[in-house]
Formats: sequence, structure tokens, C-alpha cells
Amino acid sequence: MSKQLPFCMVKLQYLSEIAAAPTLDDIAVRVILYLSLHHADHVTGEARPTFRTIGLAIGKHEKSVRRAVNKAVTAGYLDIERGTNIGNASRYRPTQKAFNRARERRKEADKIVPLSSHKGGQKLLQRGTNPSSKAGRDCPPNLDREHKKEQGPDQWAVVPAGSEAARTWEKLFD
Repeated sequence: MSKQLPFCMVKLQYLSEIAAAPTLDDIAVRVILYLSLHHADHVTGEARPTFRTIGLAIGKHEKSVRRAVNKAVTAGYLDIERGTNIGNASRYRPTQKAFNRARERRKEADKIVPLSSHKGGQKLLQRGTNPSSKAGRDCPPNLDREHKKEQGPDQWAVVPAGSEAARTWEKLFD
């Protein structure tokens, strides 16, 4: 018998199935997301917050949360044991069918291996930096910069204010 993956290893697959579920409305999806991301046990996926706690977290009323949980239960994504915890909080966990589907999707995703280019795969860009004797990055040449180096620096002169050259310049542009 193969080792079962814990909920924390298949959480992404479970949540992607929930997000794509056509039978769940937005509030039901938000409730399941909140339960899975903030309260779920790493191994079983079990969560125990009250309807009020969930409602405060997602910005909905307790009755809206109760309706959303009922929709998730009837759609087959969530099991619930009502009032089994202190303060009458319920225990929520993914259904065994949804858990198994997530595990199967994880196993299939783990089988995907990129092929090398000579076996029909894509040719990937080489990563990392190429060490060189000179500092800096290996970049393509900047043709504008090379052109400026060939021309030489621009010819500018600093002319003191009040000098004859400055007065002549001011007369030209007045």
C-alpha cells in the first residue's frame, strides 16, 4: 500500500479544484479557502473555527457562512461534524473523494519531467552569470555609447559671468 500524502502536500491541488468548481458560489469558495489556508491541520485538513470566526474573517454574516458551508457539503467538497468542539464549533474537513482527487492530481503532476532538447523538449536559456576577468555583466554592445566614444567628448567651455564673452552671448539672445 502506498504512503498517503498529507493535506499540506495536496492543498494546492485541492484549492485549484475548488476554484474551478462550477457548483460553488463565491462565498463558498472563500469559506473553503479561508478554512484551508488559515485553520486546516497539516495532515488531515481538519479545521474547527465557528461560523462567527469565519464570517468575521471573510466579511460575511454567520448565516451566509452557514449557507456557503451547506453548498460545499452538498457539492461534495467538504465534510462537517456539527457542534463537536468547545463552544459548539463544527469540524470541517475535505471529503475523502476530494482528498483522493487532489492526491491523484499531485501524483500526476509529480510525473511531469521536462525533456532535454535532443529528446524533443524545449531549449532553455542558460541561467547564471558567466564569470569573466573584467568586472560587470556580460551585455551586448551599446552602439550609441561606442559612437560617442569615437566622436570624442562634447566641447564645452565655462565662461565667467560678467566677462566680455558672456556679455556678447547675452546680446545675441536678447
